[in-house]
Amino acid sequence: MSDEEKIAYLANLVAVSRADGSVSPNETHAIEAAQKRIGAKKTALRKADTLAQRDRFIPTVVGSFSARIANLEDMIAVSLVDGVLDQAEKPVVLAFAKSVGITNEQLQLILSEVRASL
Repeated sequence: MSDEEKIAYLANLVAVSRADGSVSPNETHAIEAAQKRIGAKKTALRKADTLAQRDRFIPTVVGSFSARIANLEDMIAVSLVDGVLDQAEKPVVLAFAKSVGITNEQLQLILSEVRASL
């Protein structure tokens, strides 16, 4: 992924973490883990945070299909890291899954795999 794609990827995670109005330490840790996993610098995370705070920010798909699926998995992990998929976070995740082209069955599989990994 390019640096700009990494920023967009991380902004998607920040956006879902902020959907319920607060970001828990566990959510922050999950975002930082994803940042390291995709090889993004801390400056990219700061830029992503600024981007996600813009009014009407909508998570966007970036990268290859596998990167999009990984981004969806990370968004779900950020949402579930505190135990449940919050009602404010759920529409963000569902809209992103739809934009990636994931079926409901595939989404349920991803949800169960992410839950198991947590």
